[in-house]
Amino acid sequence: MNKPKPVISASAVRLITPVESEFIDNLKSLFGLGLFGELKNKLIPLSLEVLKLSLLGHTHPFETIRGLGDHQWEDLLDNPHTPSLVNKLLDDLEQNPKMQPLMQTLHHPEVLKRLRVEWLYEMTAGRFDRTVPYLYKEDELTRLWKEFCHELKDISFKPYEYCEEMAQKALQLKGGGLSESSKRLFIQSYLAVCRKLFVFFTGARETWIGSYSNESFKLTSQAADLISSRGQRVERLVLKFGLVDHVFYLSPLLEQLNRFKECIAQFDLVFEIQKKMCPFVSLAGTGLNFNLMAEVFYRIYQPQRVKELRSPEKSDIPEAFLRDVGLPKSLAIQLGFMPISQDVVDYFQSKIISLPRLHPFLHNPRTERGLLRQRLYKGVLDQLLTSVTQETLLALCWQWNPYIRTPEGTTVALMNYVEANVKLPKEATNISDSARRKAMLDDLLLLLLQNTQGWQKLMEKDSFVIDIGRNFFMSVLNKAIEEHGSEEMKRINYRDTARVVCVVAT
Repeated sequence: MNKPKPVISASAVRLITPVESEFIDNLKSLFGLGLFGELKNKLIPLSLEVLKLSLLGHTHPFETIRGLGDHQWEDLLDNPHTPSLVNKLLDDLEQNPKMQPLMQTLHHPEVLKRLRVEWLYEMTAGRFDRTVPYLYKEDELTRLWKEFCHELKDISFKPYEYCEEMAQKALQLKGGGLSESSKRLFIQSYLAVCRKLFVFFTGARETWIGSYSNESFKLTSQAADLISSRGQRVERLVLKFGLVDHVFYLSPLLEQLNRFKECIAQFDLVFEIQKKMCPFVSLAGTGLNFNLMAEVFYRIYQPQRVKELRSPEKSDIPEAFLRDVGLPKSLAIQLGFMPISQDVVDYFQSKIISLPRLHPFLHNPRTERGLLRQRLYKGVLDQLLTSVTQETLLALCWQWNPYIRTPEGTTVALMNYVEANVKLPKEATNISDSARRKAMLDDLLLLLLQNTQGWQKLMEKDSFVIDIGRNFFMSVLNKAIEEHGSEEMKRINYRDTARVVCVVAT
């Protein structure tokens, strides 16, 4: 008995993203449908690379895109002229007649000034958010811990005062060249580590705002003896890092306090943990480093974060700036301009002028071009790539479309089954095509990751896979790369195939 032929949507027959697919209205109005569709088609080779990297690395494609974006963001500033697929697409954008009004706006002196300021903001305040978004709360947590320590009775050892003394000694070892803000942040982050070790040794309980991560630190033999007295000997110390909501302290035992005191005396261990709590303490004391980071932390970052907790009102890009440069608010958001206030802009502008090496760097024509191309990447290509990757994956799944056995025992084509059983979020009120595609994508990725793991295990077993029945999605993806991939990806596929065949022949 012949199996029914699966139904394949017309838009999925070729690896061409349909122009009609829902996307950001700003881009459609900016480019027109013709150029809009052309740009999306040019991104298909990159989307295929994203899919392969994601499946082989067992990561979500959007996480892969984010990693690619982080790399491109830095690389576009350092190497705005380096030949690459992304730079070729950016060249096409810059030279397209429809882009000239926007390019003129981006070359406006006030826009260039804003780009420089936002770059410095991202390199300082933005780095706190990306690396240690919990650090700003440690000041309050340390104060509450200090109050708890002062309430302890019938003990001669004063934990907080001892930690303050050790923090001052550690600061002296750090050497000169530190500003007052740097010294303050060094002491604060050092005491925050002491508080965290106090929690560890006394069995206190922390509650969290959101998620936390477990961080592991290698112990010296002496430190391992202190930690291992809790039970089985360990070689590494594991501590939780994240945004703490509240700490429930317990009155410590004398034995716990003694081990805590000896651990705090291990300067090397405490400093290693401190570098996780505040990575910038390991930077030198002059220039665009710890001194500037500390000043930005206390003057800009910490006040903003505390204000957001007390009054979570969303900030906007200043209207005066948008009006002066003639940039619509929706397009400014699309291009990634930040909602930072004028006083913050003025502060960073003064830093650009006063720091001797920063001013010539940010006013260099090469750097200016890199800043402009960063905006084009963030506002156009990065978001297009996200859309194209989603569309390409769905199109490839339709081409693959194997038959599966359902829980009810019937045989049905995979995509027909997924489409019929797509689960939308309960809060979804507008069931749009894009919402359905995203829900399908989430379901398919789980299956594709399992399927790819099976393909990888088979490759490890006999180093050569002939998948005539197209049981593996990777076979369909590799065929798409042969037909639509970049030249580099085609060379990699050919190299891997030649290597495998050589092994089999031998």
